[in-house]
Amino acid sequence: MFTKNPKAVIPAGMLISNIGNGMYTLSIGILLYNHTGKTSSFALIVVLQAVLSFLTQSFASVVSDKGFAQVSAVLAEFLRGSLILIFGILSYFTSPNLLIILAALLSFFQPFYRTSVFVIAPLIASGSDLAKYNARVSAFQQIGQLVGAGVAGFIISFLSPYGAIFVNGLSYLVSAYTMHMVTIPTQDTKVFDFLKSLHHFKISMVLNDWKTLFNHLSLQKSLFFLAFFGVIDAVIANYINILYAPMLTYFNAQNYWLSIWDGLFAVGAIVGVEIFGRLNKFHENILLSMFALTMELACFLILSISSLQMVAPVMLILGLNNSLSSASFNLTLQTAARQEFLGKISGLRQMSISLSTVLIIPLLSSGLNKSFKLGNSYMAFVICFVICASFGCLKRYMKMGNKIC
Repeated sequence: MFTKNPKAVIPAGMLISNIGNGMYTLSIGILLYNHTGKTSSFALIVVLQAVLSFLTQSFASVVSDKGFAQVSAVLAEFLRGSLILIFGILSYFTSPNLLIILAALLSFFQPFYRTSVFVIAPLIASGSDLAKYNARVSAFQQIGQLVGAGVAGFIISFLSPYGAIFVNGLSYLVSAYTMHMVTIPTQDTKVFDFLKSLHHFKISMVLNDWKTLFNHLSLQKSLFFLAFFGVIDAVIANYINILYAPMLTYFNAQNYWLSIWDGLFAVGAIVGVEIFGRLNKFHENILLSMFALTMELACFLILSISSLQMVAPVMLILGLNNSLSSASFNLTLQTAARQEFLGKISGLRQMSISLSTVLIIPLLSSGLNKSFKLGNSYMAFVICFVICASFGCLKRYMKMGNKIC
């Protein structure tokens, strides 16, 4: 029997959405590379997405905190799906360069969906149920990326990248419907009410809301730490994506190892969030994140001295600990922050991710360009800095069993 339980329906919708994400990334990359013969076009998309998401994140955060998280998520997914279908058709008949414009437009709406999902979670689950719900969402995200890339490869092989883009657009529309059909406490689901209220979201009001948040953070400095330093997991995941190609060269490995390494990292991430969902003793305890980060630091050092046969289990361990750390940071943020600030706290975290992508990834990439070992050493140093800063900034919160705030 079909259920409208949000704890089941929303993760299912996110699974479908992330299947589309996996298709989009692979298809856009292939289309632009085939059209230009260079990777610079796809790199431009990455930069555009980071910058434009940063610009709209502050507004998306305020909207979610005003009781419109659900309806903004529905509209964001609907508009993303519609834009992909429209621009996919236009680029097919004109030029693939239109896909760069598409990426820019999609970046404006992505923060609305991402922030809404973060805000909605504590509204439909609490305590250990929230940890298990987050674990299910994270697992579905990883599975969606894996399935999306696999299905896209099949569609691209037998049809074309445009076929995968079309399916991607449909996946966002289905995701929008799943978010629309559930009932979530305190959420106004009427699109007309949301549109009527938009004139209230003036720049002055948005700035005032953010001022209120920073006044709150001045009293709860641990929250600022969690939102800022918690982005290390995203930095590590991005670094791993650019590490694969140099790792092939360093170990003189065949191309099929890429699929094995990426698959094992994803499997480790799925196992990690499932384990976290059952570790009730460590929920809302930042020590688990510190332990996981230490394991990731060790993994990057081991990669520099290991053999080809050792890379696969190291990638599995990296994925497991990356998801453990990320899940711990997210749950602590969701439970420590006051409900009226959840959207802006999520926004602060996402803006920190954008900034770290622009500032840290080029440094790590430059290290990799010089040597495989140097790049890993840079990554290990960044992780070490975060661990030391964690204990320095939160020493009065680092007692086993205590909440972060």
